[in-house]
Amino acid sequence: MSSLPPRSSIITGSASGVDAAATKAARAKNIPVQVMPASFDELADASKSAARNQRLVDACDVLVAFWDGASKGTRATVDRALDSGKEVHVFVAN
Repeated sequence: MSSLPPRSSIITGSASGVDAAATKAARAKNIPVQVMPASFDELADASKSAARNQRLVDACDVLVAFWDGASKGTRATVDRALDSGKEVHVFVAN
């Protein structure tokens, strides 16, 4: 977080794990956080989940993804960001 440019902000989907850790770290450094949680309907319906992930992509300038190598949702979000011309950084769990 300390290497972010001035006036940066964080956008998360509010999942446990990396989203929660990023939110906590950003708030500790007084970096603004925008949380875009998934609704129950979005969690239950793949097409609604995809639309919500597109909103995350649309809201960001740079996408940083932490991927387990298997999640189709994370992979699709990365692909959407790349297709949108966004700068993308993917960290794959070993």
